[in-house]
Amino acid sequence: MKGISHCFLLLFISVGYIYSFDVSNREFYGILEGYYSGKIEELSKRNDEDAYIYRLNKFKETLGEMSPGVRLYFINLIDYQIARLLQNKEGKKNSSKSYSVLKSTQKSLLELIASIDFKGLEKNIQSDIYRVLGDVNLMLLRYAGGAALSKLANETRKYFEKSLKINGKNSFANTSIASWYLYAPRVAGGDPNKTLSFAQLGFKHGQTNVEKYFANIWISQAYFLLKNEKESLKYILRAGEIFPNGAFHKMVLEQNKSGNLFMDFPIKN
Repeated sequence: MKGISHCFLLLFISVGYIYSFDVSNREFYGILEGYYSGKIEELSKRNDEDAYIYRLNKFKETLGEMSPGVRLYFINLIDYQIARLLQNKEGKKNSSKSYSVLKSTQKSLLELIASIDFKGLEKNIQSDIYRVLGDVNLMLLRYAGGAALSKLANETRKYFEKSLKINGKNSFANTSIASWYLYAPRVAGGDPNKTLSFAQLGFKHGQTNVEKYFANIWISQAYFLLKNEKESLKYILRAGEIFPNGAFHKMVLEQNKSGNLFMDFPIKN
């Protein structure tokens, strides 16, 4: 009887963790969609980034019951997005606050991957942990130079490859490695055709509007580098159909109209 009760308890806890993960995941992507869609927020009259940094920090405080590994995954996922928002506030100027959050998140992710908690996580979460680590490194590249830049760039690609080896249907991992191939120098492996291929997979496997939005943008930039202006414009407009009020695709379009590839990465061809 005790054995049966114990099994029911474990099942109850497992179902509770799954429910908590799904709820937290939906809420997180809801916050992202609010920011990138350009929705008018009643939360605050402050700068948009400040309002969403506030929301993300509050969300972090309200994470439901879940395993330690899953909780750390969400905390690092949130901190990475906060770092992006801090950098967005500064524009082209490097943000010391963003750098500090990125280094802390990088350290935390590496510790999580080396922990026992990581081994017990679902494959899709393990994959995304490597993807987030790759994205963190991708942002840190803007602060690096010389041999350190080359080393970090190679590590970044390997993290994306590891993510996709675990789960090839990870939409953001596909679009992130697409951006790596877009901006990496040709001598270091940069290839707009690989960008196009990975970005198309990112769209194919996208389950949220945010994932599909960014996949369309990177597809457009692959075509831009391949000098196919018609296809490039088509996919920028498709991104605009997803988030008509979004600022990101409009910024990309303005740079393209000036004859420039959108630069969101420090390594140039």
